Amino acid sequence: MPEPIKREYINLKNDTKGPIWQFAGLGIIAALISWGIYTNIEDKKKESVYLQLPQMGDVYKYKVENGNYSTFKIVDVSQDSIFISPNEYEINKIGQVYTIDKPENYSEIVYGMSKTKVKEMYDSGEIYDIDRLE
Repeated sequence: MPEPIKREYINLKNDTKGPIWQFAGLGIIAALISWGIYTNIEDKKKESVYLQLPQMGDVYKYKVENGNYSTFKIVDVSQDSIFISPNEYEINKIGQVYTIDKPENYSEIVYGMSKTKVKEMYDSGEIYDIDRLE
């Protein structure tokens, strides 16, 4: 490339800057990712408290042995155990579990489970979410 054209190219490149609004999308994406990470961390903190202090009405979402997903609801709590009512329905998509979380879907049969067993299930990933109405 001839020297005068090369100088002109360098001058043009130095004088021409892209507008800052072109990078606004990147800022929005970064903010959304940061917000998602923050809410996930806060959700895990809440779930840790829910495991330590279970309450009646807490809903635990878990993976069933056959690969489907379901829920169970706490109906009573004692010193070292919880008593649960399992959901009578299962669903094959983890994101659709909320559709079967209805009062009429829970069994009348109540099972007891130790709090340590529930913690083990949560730590292993079998229980993947805990919801509490606040």
